[in-house]
Amino acid sequence: MYGVIVVTPTAWSAIPGDDGSFGWTGIPPGEYRLAVWQKKSGLVKKRLNVPPSGTIHLTIALPEENDE
Repeated sequence: MYGVIVVTPTAWSAIPGDDGSFGWTGIPPGEYRLAVWQKKSGLVKKRLNVPPSGTIHLTIALPEENDE
C-alpha cells in the first residue's frame, strides 16, 4: 500500500479515467510543461504549446504499474 500527495502551483490538474485519458478546457495559449507522475516511472515532463484555438492531442507512454 502506498499514498501520494501531489502539490502543483497551477489551477490545472487531472486524474486520468480508466482508459488513461484526461482533458482540460479554457487554458490560455502559450508554452507549458506537463508533468506526469507514476510510481514506477517517477516524474515525466513534456513541453507543449497551446494554440489560441483548437485542440491538441498528446501521448505520454508510461510503463504499466504492477502491484509489487
